[in-house]
Amino acid sequence: MWGKIKAAVAGHFRSFGRFEPSRKITEAFEKARVMPEIAYFYSGRGTCPRAVLGLHRDYTLDSRHWKPVDLTAERLDGWVARMQSEDPVGKRPSGYAILTPERELAGVWFAGERGTVQFKADRRVVVHAIAATTAIDERS
Repeated sequence: MWGKIKAAVAGHFRSFGRFEPSRKITEAFEKARVMPEIAYFYSGRGTCPRAVLGLHRDYTLDSRHWKPVDLTAERLDGWVARMQSEDPVGKRPSGYAILTPERELAGVWFAGERGTVQFKADRRVVVHAIAATTAIDERS
């Protein structure tokens, strides 16, 4: 019995990806480079998100906590400036690569905190931001 439980738990965690700090991705956000192969989402206020998520268009985001956005360089530039000045979680926002369990690049992330990412069947992805999804501001 214990062996079956251990196998089930191990199988569950094998579906999780990881957030890897990336100076290159931080610079892309700070220079307001919008990548056309990425679909963008945000969590928090539309004027100053708590987190910005970009997923390669080969994946589908499976979450109601994220708001899709047709991101422009101008909007991204404003977001990054406000996120860096308001810094709601006490850490300077930076960029992260979102990696699959096989360590392939699936997306990008910009926030003061990392989140968790789970890869499901049919290339569906669930992303949870530590601070961002706990207090989403719906006023935006």
